[in-house]
Amino acid sequence: MNQYFWEDLRKKEQVEEELNNIPEAMLYTIKQETREGFSEIKNPDKINVVVVNGEIVGTVSRHYKLIQHKDAFKPILNGLQNLGSDYGYSLLLTKTRAYMNVFVDEGYDSVSFGFRAQNAIDGGSSVRYAFSSFMKERVIELVGYRKVCSNGMIIRVPLDNAQIVRLEEREKIEQLLMENTKIIHMGNAEEKVQAVQYVVEAMTLLKNPLERLIKTAQSRELTEEAAKEFIRKYVGKRVRQKILDRYEREEPTLWGVYNAITNVASNENLSVRTSNGLINRAAMLMEKEV
Repeated sequence: MNQYFWEDLRKKEQVEEELNNIPEAMLYTIKQETREGFSEIKNPDKINVVVVNGEIVGTVSRHYKLIQHKDAFKPILNGLQNLGSDYGYSLLLTKTRAYMNVFVDEGYDSVSFGFRAQNAIDGGSSVRYAFSSFMKERVIELVGYRKVCSNGMIIRVPLDNAQIVRLEEREKIEQLLMENTKIIHMGNAEEKVQAVQYVVEAMTLLKNPLERLIKTAQSRELTEEAAKEFIRKYVGKRVRQKILDRYEREEPTLWGVYNAITNVASNENLSVRTSNGLINRAAMLMEKEV
């Protein structure tokens, strides 16, 4: 499996094999080693440990139900298959979490876009979507992949911005995502497969708002000093010069600054933490400055 979340966009034909290769997590009751072997110690709360590849990665209560990453994502894949959807994906594993980006459509400026799902095996929430809190924040978080320069990205689409999202689009998007959220929390396994349809329909409706958002950023022309100020504002010193160098090859706009940041995040030899941090800083730039 690739080290970097944004390293490439994979084809759907690879996903089953890749998910099956994820190491399986195991639950064990806490024990201590004695001369006679292993014996149970006092553990009245029945605390268990989660073990992956022989390493303890978390402690959980006796009520915790462990869901393997591949099982958490299976309803999403089955739902996409039922729809006959042609999709791409990227996948990242940490010790305790799996993140899967699912790209269901291609929009303006060669940006493939879709949604993120994640699963935890350390006592955190089982599978959930990046847009699950959209009703509170009034923002839909999309994941994207710009093919022209192999940039991974996150773009947050503001539902309350009428210039970006038309009223009729917003109402339909909200309805679809509310249906999905309700099924994910209360539905059975078969319903959860069907719930993916609501997500894909919502993503399709976000194609035009995403284009408007990108075009708005492209229309925001910047002087060299203004571009440098944005980079200083949103990027730490350690990678700032790399981004400034990259910006010299981008268009002199807010979209150019955004792409300079995401390009360095996606294509330089950075740690997963630094790369994802830059992706999120670029998303913040677009959300706050457009």
